[in-house]
Amino acid sequence: MWSLVRCPRRAVVVHRAATSLGNEPTTRERSRPHSKPLPTSTRRACKVRPVTSTETELRRASNRNMFLRGLRGTAMRVLDWGERRVFPEAALASEHWLRVTMDRAVDEYLSGLGTEQLAGAEISGNAHAKRLWSSFQSLDYPDFDLCAPLTAGGRFDVVICEQVLEHVVDPYAAVANLRGLVRPGGHVIVTTPFLVRVHELAEYGLCDYWRFTPRGLRVLLERAGLEVIDVGSWGNRVCVQANLSRWSAYRAWQPLRNEPDVPLQVWAIARRPPEGIASDVRDRSILP
Repeated sequence: MWSLVRCPRRAVVVHRAATSLGNEPTTRERSRPHSKPLPTSTRRACKVRPVTSTETELRRASNRNMFLRGLRGTAMRVLDWGERRVFPEAALASEHWLRVTMDRAVDEYLSGLGTEQLAGAEISGNAHAKRLWSSFQSLDYPDFDLCAPLTAGGRFDVVICEQVLEHVVDPYAAVANLRGLVRPGGHVIVTTPFLVRVHELAEYGLCDYWRFTPRGLRVLLERAGLEVIDVGSWGNRVCVQANLSRWSAYRAWQPLRNEPDVPLQVWAIARRPPEGIASDVRDRSILP
């Protein structure tokens, strides 16, 4: 005789005769559901298809690629964390590692001029306003466009154009205006980056157009009618790497050695020829 016993999940059939004969059902028999055997067609459909060697290799390759991608991402995060400790980001332009040697050269030249008796101007900046001048003016874009025709020229003894030339649409017009802004015998100081990443500020209309080697900057100034007094450059491979993803601040452990073939910064000091002194640098061909 059969009896139906209810379990927490589903009905289970237990043979009472087995209990009366003293054969206690096993735990496996108690939990075995009473169901009809599956049809042959269903059993065939449920058969597990063997995995081929090609599929196994593809799965292994996919797992390996996922592991490598995760490992690469972890390595990049660790590397970025290390770079931020060794090459911390600068909060101010005056802290930039790539500007240290250039700023020293410009400051040394201006100190030698004796700016206390000179009228100075800076294009799109005021980093030199703290120096003693007889007068100082900051010519900021868009109120002043370095590429537009000048309305009044010959007003200043010194014009400083730092990190601007790479952002102007027409560098030839810009340099010609630098010459026009200074009085005869006046000085023009130009600095510009070379081996740095593209840097733009779209919200201010600031685009990045140009890079100039030391030779190229000299040619540009001379063809505008300026006498180039000195051209300098500075850079090294460590600093190039440090500035790929951020503007690295200078710290005492960072090298200031110069590698001329990898300049990060290029600068030039020039002078407008005094009146009455013929200068043909604007018309002659400048050869390398």
